[in-house]
Amino acid sequence: MPFVSSAAYQCAQRALKNAECVILQPVMKLEITTSSEYSSKVTQDLTRRNATELFVDSSINDMTCITACVPLANITSYSSEIRKLTSGNTTFTIQFDSYKHITQKEYNNLISNK
Repeated sequence: MPFVSSAAYQCAQRALKNAECVILQPVMKLEITTSSEYSSKVTQDLTRRNATELFVDSSINDMTCITACVPLANITSYSSEIRKLTSGNTTFTIQFDSYKHITQKEYNNLISNK
């Protein structure tokens, strides 16, 4: 048995040395319903937070439904910030969407904030 565990250890060690590691971050899907007067402020805020897959649907009675995918790190304390931005005239849901690779800029920020 010692030979098997030694061989497994050596294989794992080689695999880790040759592996290209990546850092993934959780991405959340936001669905925001707000008054049409605040929709541009909300979309600008989401863009600032690196939102992707941003979709705006203005077909509901003077209300706008906005969906977007945003990295979780960029929406901490989002509920209080969106209330301030829209004077409390909005509802939203957040749910997990996927994991995505971090960008080089995010990686540099992560390393410098050690």
